[in-house]
Amino acid sequence: MAASMVLLPVVTVVFLLCCCWTPVEAETHTDCGLAQTAFSFCVSYVAGIDEEIDPKCCVGARSVQELIPTSIGERVMCECLKQELVSAGAVDEGRTLSLALICGVSTNYLPTSLEFECNGLS
Repeated sequence: MAASMVLLPVVTVVFLLCCCWTPVEAETHTDCGLAQTAFSFCVSYVAGIDEEIDPKCCVGARSVQELIPTSIGERVMCECLKQELVSAGAVDEGRTLSLALICGVSTNYLPTSLEFECNGLS
């Protein structure tokens, strides 16, 4: 009886941690990873490395846009994609903004420079 009284609180804490803590963290990391993978087809164009846009870029940009209203928001998406652009070393503002016309997507969440402040987004 005494052993079960000690074991019950431990099992309860472990259960609550598994149910409440892990999914939130995993979802956030997964969404950013998905966004970076999808947007990776646009990076060389937006960074000014490639002159031509990869046809997969528009598919990726649409996928990124679809992640925003369902999960992490424009500000967090901006920070996520900014990390990838900082790794590329450059951002061409004109090319970033041109994705709206070329791909038919909103570019509000896309950093237009390496110093872009994502905190101003919703």
